[in-house]
Order: sequence, then C-alpha cells, then structure tokens
Amino acid sequence: MEIAICDDNPIDRELMSEMLKIYFDAHENMVLYTSLYSSGQELIENIEERNFDIIILDVLLGNDHGMDVAKKLRKNGYKREIIFWSIADEHVFDAFAVDAADYVVKKGNFGGRTNFALDKICNKILSNSLAITYRNIVTRVYFDEIEYIESSNTKCIIHCSRGKEYFAYRKLDEFERQLSGRHFLRCHRSYIVNMEKVKSVGSSFTMESGVQVAIKRDGIKIAKETYTKFVNKT
Repeated sequence: MEIAICDDNPIDRELMSEMLKIYFDAHENMVLYTSLYSSGQELIENIEERNFDIIILDVLLGNDHGMDVAKKLRKNGYKREIIFWSIADEHVFDAFAVDAADYVVKKGNFGGRTNFALDKICNKILSNSLAITYRNIVTRVYFDEIEYIESSNTKCIIHCSRGKEYFAYRKLDEFERQLSGRHFLRCHRSYIVNMEKVKSVGSSFTMESGVQVAIKRDGIKIAKETYTKFVNKT
C-alpha cells in the first residue's frame, strides 16, 4: 500500500507515519510504503511519477490550502483515496467537493478514528485491485486501470490506461480465476480483456487505446454475445 503524508508540521508527519506503521504491522496481508511531503506543491509535482493508493492531506498547509491541493490533484487525474486530517473541523463539508474518503480531526481519539478510516478504505482498495509482485517489488494495479492482460512467454503483461505496463511471473489462468465474476473476459489463450475498456468488437476487440486484441477463432460468437450482454447491463 503506497501512502503519501502531506503536512507542513514535521512532528505531525512523523506521528502519522508511526501510526501507519503500527496499523500495517498488524495487517500482514498489506505492505506499506510511505512518502512524506511538507508542502502541497511538492506533492502535486510528484503525483504523476507515483502510484499512491492513499493521500493523507493536512488542510492548513502553510501557504497552501489542502482543499485547493486536493482539487489540483483531482484535476491532474488522481482518482484514488484522500483522507484529510486537520486541527480544524470547519472544512469537513468542503471535503465532499473533492470526493474525499474521510476527514479526521487532530484531537481526542484521532488515532482510533484514523484506524477506522483505514479499515474502510483498505477493504475497498483490496476488493478493487490486484497486488503484483515483479522482481521483489509489489505494485497495486486497480481493475479500472487495466485495459487487457497478455500472456508472454514466462510472464504476463498488464496493459493499463495511459500506456502503463506492469509485469508479473504468473500464469494467465491465475488472473482469470482472480478476475472471475468481474467485467473481464478471457477471449484467447493469451489474452484477457476488460470489457469496460472495449471500444468495439468484430473478429477482434478494439480497445480504447486503439490496440487490437485477438479473439480465438471458435470463440468470436460467444465473445460478441458476452460483450453485448455486458453493454446492455451497463
């Protein structure tokens, strides 16, 4: 789990970092990576290079305002979870405007409140993503980012939106089982497509990126029917 902490107070940054360490040490199914930021501008400048699952954002950030920082993050394409935490509680309702997951006030039992927020958010993240391990590096890939998965020799390539690719030494059959019951379709011995990312279907799937994904010859009729049913449901 990659988490950014953005707070201009170094004591609060370290406090939250320690709270996260304690929380994730108690949850062995998740690995924690934290990055600390002292300003909103620093976070905004780094957001495209990082794949944060959660951003914990102070509201009063010196010369920055957390709500303005959150708006810029959303405008720049950040779709994941934001938790505001602040000494001030008067901005709670403003958090809805940037689709924040929670708002924690730095007083009273805010440690318990933070853990409650993390429980809710981590359960949501785990049910909507895959944890990919490649060369001892764990990366979380969200279902709504995946365009298609390709089997290539001894590994699989997860092709995602905006040209991102992730690799995993796993069989395509494993991904098929893990994605069963979701909006994914095994259309070929070498491919699984995300039907939400399909632009059109003929003898192959045309994805939103323009990539043509092969359909096995004897499965074209079934693939079309399955995709048509999916489109009609949505």
